[in-house]
Amino acid sequence: MLTLIKVAVTGLPASGKSSVCQLLKERGAFVVNADELAHSLLVPSTPIGRKVVELLGPSVLQGEQLDRGEIAKLVFKEPILLQKLEALLHPAIWELLQQAYRKASAAGTYSLFVAEVPLLFEVGWDSWFDQVIAVFATPELCRQRFQACHAGQESGQENLWNERVSRLWPRETIRQKAHFVIENSGNWDHLKEQVARVAQQLFQAKPI
Repeated sequence: MLTLIKVAVTGLPASGKSSVCQLLKERGAFVVNADELAHSLLVPSTPIGRKVVELLGPSVLQGEQLDRGEIAKLVFKEPILLQKLEALLHPAIWELLQQAYRKASAAGTYSLFVAEVPLLFEVGWDSWFDQVIAVFATPELCRQRFQACHAGQESGQENLWNERVSRLWPRETIRQKAHFVIENSGNWDHLKEQVARVAQQLFQAKPI
């Protein structure tokens, strides 16, 4: 089994983490997204899905699906509920992340293992990774991108930006702890150039 370099990509909401991951994927990386893993668990028919309904109530059900917007609205208003939800989800997300790494390593065809993890330092998962990329843009630009992504949603989503940002470590702390910093306040070509430079160094690195 091939031992792959484990790379985490983190940063502010709407900073461009997914774009960086996509560019690394185009260079041969196996990419997984922690938020998408969480979404895969939020199904009413699964044990975790049933526990989420028990925790938050039937209002989070939307037919045969769980309403992620309603879940976010509830838990960001109640820190205790958020802690309980994360206590349900985080161990399961962690296990799925491990499974994804084993799958990528066993395939023997990937250059890197890359995981997009928004709350990387906050949940203490950074020590598992060999390298960490922090993606930044100006706070105002991130806010604008975030609001554009959530345009047309109900008014309860308006405070999501402040609620999500308030949970993150300070920008400078994240910047200091990361191995690589990518600034994504410019155009697409500038982002591609930075990712290319980082990728070149990552390909030369060795797993810890």
